Order: sequence, then structure tokens, then C-alpha cells
Amino acid sequence: MDMRSFHLNFEVNVFLMGSRTIEDLIIHYKEDMMDSDKLDPIGYNDRGLLERSKESFARLFSNVL
Repeated sequence: MDMRSFHLNFEVNVFLMGSRTIEDLIIHYKEDMMDSDKLDPIGYNDRGLLERSKESFARLFSNVL
């Protein structure tokens, strides 16, 4: 942890050991991976105007998300 992380990047670190929460997080992570699509450079570049516009709009709020 450093001051840049706290003030600029809005980062928070949490350390969990030997907890049921860890098992739940692993399960949810694996579920998210199963529900995800791999994005390649061609697919990324072929995004439509609506998708790019939503990304640009969301980027305005990235520091508070």
C-alpha cells in the first residue's frame, strides 16, 4: 500500500485467510469466467458506436466507480 494508491487510484486492499468468504469469492470468480467471452483484438476493434459511447461515458465516472 502506498499514498498514491490511496489518493490517486482509490485502491483498497483486503486480506482474508482461512475464511468461508474466500471460498465464496473463488466460486463466484469461476462462475464469472464461465459466463465471460474472450475478447480478441479484432472483436475489440469491431465494437459498435453505441458500445464505445457507453464506455466513454462510464470513463467519466471511473474515479468514483
